[in-house]
Amino acid sequence: MPHFIRSTTRPRRCSTISAEHDQAEARAFAAIACAAPSAAGALIAYAEAEAEAMLRAHPIVVTALVDAIVEKGTLSGIEVDGIIMQAMAAEGLALERQRRADWTRVEQSAARFVRS
Repeated sequence: MPHFIRSTTRPRRCSTISAEHDQAEARAFAAIACAAPSAAGALIAYAEAEAEAMLRAHPIVVTALVDAIVEKGTLSGIEVDGIIMQAMAAEGLALERQRRADWTRVEQSAARFVRS
């Protein structure tokens, strides 16, 4: 688990942990999760690809998390979950509003077509 995500209800201040530490933790987890040592690298590559795809698909969530980390420095797991839920809800609401606006334009266009 990254150093800034904790599963407690209150944030804890932690010293900065480097990306190398994260990579070491990933390798250790992969070594435990994979029976074949050669599969560990493939698991890490898969996880990195999935993480990148999720982040690219939801830039609003990334921005919300970055803003919160910059503001607070450390977030609990509960806070991270809440930020993700709020950002996803806002994104969904914006998409639904756009869908409805698009449909209204379609209806208006159809009404003009019928009258012509």
